Amino acid sequence: MAGYKILCQVAGPKTDLTVRSLTVKSWGACAAGKTLFTLSAKVKNIGPADFNSSVRIVATDADSPGWFNIGVVSGPIAADGGEATVDIPVAYPSQPNQTDLLNHLMSVATHVFNAKVDDLEVLDEVSETNNVSPPLDVAIKAYCTTVKMPPAHPYKKTVPIRKPDSPPVEKPLAPLQPRAR
Repeated sequence: MAGYKILCQVAGPKTDLTVRSLTVKSWGACAAGKTLFTLSAKVKNIGPADFNSSVRIVATDADSPGWFNIGVVSGPIAADGGEATVDIPVAYPSQPNQTDLLNHLMSVATHVFNAKVDDLEVLDEVSETNNVSPPLDVAIKAYCTTVKMPPAHPYKKTVPIRKPDSPPVEKPLAPLQPRAR
């Protein structure tokens, strides 16, 4: 039944879930199959009815709409202002067919993420237009390409002396020169 949507309509007051904020809660590992970072979404019920079930929340990169990560919002969330915080783990690409996505992640300085609660619109809410978070810029490239700072002087190196009881000596090194061909 592709193309059909089942909508559960409720008589009386309705919930109205909205994503109030989206932040990076923690960073993980830049390695295939691992959690790259975890987003934290604050979901608020601004409708007049309590929310007592579960619905998915999806985080997407605005530039890579096919790359999405799913979390679950679970009730109860009280009516008229009740809140819940939901974690959404964002996975580092791990499949061979995700090479283009991985290249894209590393080619752009920041990525704009949004989270949308009830993205499939299965809840009968007061409004479906307020389910998306404010945008969040995430600097994936900067995180995954961070390197250790070089030593204080780039042309010095600690070189051990042959006698094991002698302290190491700082010895200046010449800058690298192109190799003759």
